[in-house]
Amino acid sequence: MIVTIPNDATEYAITPSDNDCFFMIVEQDALVTVDCAGASSIEFHPDGSFTAVDVSGDYDLSVLYNEGAYTTPWNETHIRGIGSESDSISMEQTGDGMVIDGADGSVTVSVIDTAGNEDQLLFQGNSDAVLVTTMLIGGEEVPAIWADENGDGDYEKLVAVSTSALQITLDKEYMILRSGESVTLECRVIPVELTPFVTWSWEPAEENIDTAILSVSETGKVTALAGGAAYVIATLEINDTTYTARCRVDVVEGEPGEEHPIAEDVTAEANGVKGVRLTSPKAATELFKTDYTRIQVIPELTENNKMAQSVVLPTPEPKADAGIAIEGARFTVQSVADLFRLRVVDDRTLEVIPTQEALDNSASVKGRYISSIAVTVDGTEFTTGDLTLTVKKTEPKITAKAVSLNSYFADSRAVTFSGGTVVSAVTDPSKPLPEWLTYDEESQSFTYTGAQSASKSAKISMLVIPEGWCVQHRVTVTVSAKKTAPKLTLKPVSVTLKPGTVDRVSVFGTVTPIIFAEEAVTVSRIMEGKTEYENNTVLNVNLNAGGISVTAPYVDGKAHTYKVYLSVAGVEAAFTVKTLADSKAVGLTLKAVGTIDLAVANSPVTVTATTTNFHASEASYTVVSICKAKTEEDLKDLFDMSWNGNILTLRANGEPDPGTYTVLVTAHCGGETQPTKSVNFTVKRSAKVPAASLTLKATGSLDVLRPNSRVTLMPTAKNFYTFEPKSEDVTVTRIYNGADKLKVNQDVTDQFMISVENGTYLVGIKPDAEISHLDKFNITASSGGVSSKAVSLKLIQGKAAVSQNVKAVELLKTDRYSQGVIVLTLSDETLQGIDKVQLDSKSEALFSLKELGNGKYAIAYAGNVITTAKSQTVKLIVFLKGNQTNTPNATLSVKVNIV
Repeated sequence: MIVTIPNDATEYAITPSDNDCFFMIVEQDALVTVDCAGASSIEFHPDGSFTAVDVSGDYDLSVLYNEGAYTTPWNETHIRGIGSESDSISMEQTGDGMVIDGADGSVTVSVIDTAGNEDQLLFQGNSDAVLVTTMLIGGEEVPAIWADENGDGDYEKLVAVSTSALQITLDKEYMILRSGESVTLECRVIPVELTPFVTWSWEPAEENIDTAILSVSETGKVTALAGGAAYVIATLEINDTTYTARCRVDVVEGEPGEEHPIAEDVTAEANGVKGVRLTSPKAATELFKTDYTRIQVIPELTENNKMAQSVVLPTPEPKADAGIAIEGARFTVQSVADLFRLRVVDDRTLEVIPTQEALDNSASVKGRYISSIAVTVDGTEFTTGDLTLTVKKTEPKITAKAVSLNSYFADSRAVTFSGGTVVSAVTDPSKPLPEWLTYDEESQSFTYTGAQSASKSAKISMLVIPEGWCVQHRVTVTVSAKKTAPKLTLKPVSVTLKPGTVDRVSVFGTVTPIIFAEEAVTVSRIMEGKTEYENNTVLNVNLNAGGISVTAPYVDGKAHTYKVYLSVAGVEAAFTVKTLADSKAVGLTLKAVGTIDLAVANSPVTVTATTTNFHASEASYTVVSICKAKTEEDLKDLFDMSWNGNILTLRANGEPDPGTYTVLVTAHCGGETQPTKSVNFTVKRSAKVPAASLTLKATGSLDVLRPNSRVTLMPTAKNFYTFEPKSEDVTVTRIYNGADKLKVNQDVTDQFMISVENGTYLVGIKPDAEISHLDKFNITASSGGVSSKAVSLKLIQGKAAVSQNVKAVELLKTDRYSQGVIVLTLSDETLQGIDKVQLDSKSEALFSLKELGNGKYAIAYAGNVITTAKSQTVKLIVFLKGNQTNTPNATLSVKVNIV
């Protein structure tokens, strides 16, 4: 059932039955779907909200918003419940997000964005409302759920948020304090946006301790109170999951500030560093790009002779074990340090950045350097093994299209660059511009500033900096200036007016940048023969953005012919205005089309009225009488009449006798009523009534990989007479499997989304549809009791391109935990996303594949095969969402190098 409600409509309530699914469209802004057969009633409200009353059993509610109607980037919100019992369940779109009220029990919220990506959040509902909105996590909008715990209308508690690789750590794992000392611990949360939701507590390290050993504030400030051992705990509760980080604190006797007798031994055991090492002895860097190469450095800890593992996780990278942080780094070989500096990104990562000397003298930079790295950790400098740094000097490939100016107008044009986004573009200061040309750096445009002259051309040398590059690139732009005069075309070129009437003439300029306006086009003169008149004397010519209004106020009873000259930039064009003499009448002609058939309800006749010698839009028409042929009795009451401009539609009202009828019409022009004209039409009664028929035409196909794909369904009617082919009176009655004759009676209409936009039906697949996607389906419709023949819905699995950010990854042969990350992206944003990625059967014995989220996947060793693994190429088998076949959508090759 589909219900359409405009915003000014009253509330609409329905009573569901088993397996009912209801749709509501509110001013084409939202498609509301309610699948809640267990409710006693469902109320749709004009503002787009809805309420299901006395809910029992399963339910599925969703709101699908069009682009721009939703306050967040997400387009579709689902809530689903299983075996729920509630007085009512409601969803309402507000300025803050989607409010869900009365969702008792375990509820799954699914938020689907425009690309078809789905984030599911599970939360325990209660009688108070929750708000589904978004949070900015790491520069990305992700869905979140907030609870109103006290019912005051403020959603203060974050109960669920979509985020991967969540981490919580403390900057210290062990401290020794004397009574009265205070230290504030720093809690590091990934993503940092969740830091405000961290809570602090403490517990004794031993059981049955009642003494308050320490206190901890809500900001992480730890104060020692009495001797003993305790743990300070930072807690983050999200998605019904608790994340904690702990720091052991030993409180010893003595005055604050005294030397701790055991501090040195404990610190060395917990945080001691014996050296640093590189995760890879090789790195490649680009000299001119700002996407700087990153190097991973691992501190080697003395505690238990263990080493921090090289584990690559989604950005941002993890912190080093035990809070160890890299404080600084440099290349030990001076010639390398002169060309490249090392910047600390986080506790384990360094970036290789070229110096200005390297950029200024790029020709002398070699392609390969070897140097160890001096790394400062906890105030001590350690040296890594040698790093082989390969230097590439790729240059941007930016080109510019030629710029064409018109010297006639002192024209301006922006430069169009291709090959990348240009963030800065200046002209070469060593090569001055010609005197007729200027350049604006902010708008990146050239302007012709000289006097009108013959055509000119120049090649301009420009220095541009593309986005992602740190070097200027030289581009040559050809700038030409041509003296091209405007051409003004007027249509129509001649009009005829009765004095005192108005006509419209459209003006077109064939040379840009002519824009019709009062400033651009002027009335230069009005001529009658050799006599020149000023405007507003014999004619009144007004210029505006819609064209030219012409009025003929001059009345002397005689015919006149005027030439109206318009001018733009000194170029003239003219059109003719003729005024009629008093004795010249306005002509009126009538033309009737069609026959009124009394056997067919509402069959029409149309009469078109046309005037001559008059071009005013103010003309109107009146039916004087309708008579049977050769009679004078006015029978207008037997017919329904309606005017649409100059077109009259006649339909039988009652039972006129069959035969020929005459309709008399008069025109009202310029305040005058013109003589009447007549035309005949026929009324008959057919012995056999022509049958009405309805046909459908389906355009397009449904791509199971692309949830936004739609089929356009165009209905066409015959012998309905009152039916408009694009009317919403057409109802889709059935969608069924047309490929398998055994399933012809299986109606799957509820698996499809059906909407009407501008009188056209759009059919799409529901995101959670349970159908065999590549079967053939037929669709039928009906109107006025007439059913259409079935037309096919084409379901296809379209092509999709999957790209990868790297062609090779590296695994350490000394670290069974090392991983190589590859990022997969879809070039087509209309795809639903990646469903699963797996290794080919040959590679599964040696390697494993882990999904890290956000399109990232990690290749790692499988089990204990680290000693036998060799460098080789593996294949990634990619299946996209919506693919229900065994055929993958893409196969990618990745080289795994064991180093």
